[in-house]
Amino acid sequence: MEGEFCADYVSFLTEKKSLTYLQATEDSTVIVFEKKDVDLMYKAIPNFVYFGKLLVENMYIKACNITASFILNTPEEPYTNLIKDRPKVIQSIPQ
Repeated sequence: MEGEFCADYVSFLTEKKSLTYLQATEDSTVIVFEKKDVDLMYKAIPNFVYFGKLLVENMYIKACNITASFILNTPEEPYTNLIKDRPKVIQSIPQ
């Protein structure tokens, strides 16, 4: 979603090829961080550790919510919620 961070964190941590991929539906800015560079930033910039912690916590919460939605919701509910909560997303996706 616009303004959000996304990553395959398992791939990042293991430095192995991702099992999934992302495709942007509109022009996007992509910033790629290699693990070795992030590890250097953790050592050089103390506040970067806190930033990384917040980022990973946020990603974990989203992953748990997605997993729960597959278990608890009907297939129609995520689509209905997306239309209600983020109508611009639906408009930007080619039909």
